[in-house]
Amino acid sequence: MKKSVLIISACIVASVAFGQRFVTTTYIEQTSVSPKTGIAIGAINQYGIEYGGFYQESKLAETVLMSQEEVSRLPRKYEKVFYGAYVAFPILSYSKAGLKFNVRTGVTNGENFAITPSLLANYNLTKSMSLGGGLGVRALAPTLQTRVTITL
Repeated sequence: MKKSVLIISACIVASVAFGQRFVTTTYIEQTSVSPKTGIAIGAINQYGIEYGGFYQESKLAETVLMSQEEVSRLPRKYEKVFYGAYVAFPILSYSKAGLKFNVRTGVTNGENFAITPSLLANYNLTKSMSLGGGLGVRALAPTLQTRVTITL
């Protein structure tokens, strides 16, 4: 948790110091094991590259109604917490919509290193708020993501 607070603080300082736009995103990611909720905080530079930190966790028992039989079939060590840094590069950018290549890298469950690439699309509802979705890969299995982003 200390590391994610440090990363987020560094992003805020860099955003203010270099006059970049500050971005906060909340998202839900559906993986092959369970849905995960997360938050990402970062900055966007003048070239449209977004970078920052994220924290994601799975509350499997609380978020999904599962029978005891289904719980027993889960992998012994499924991902509960995933935190680290991300960078998103613009592929297409229009006034109302965009497409980015996103790479998250970090630590899962405090012991394993992971890199997760994804393609994220967004639609700008207003100048400071957008809705989005994406497709990614985690452990060679596809993931789906829905997101709400606020740009300050």
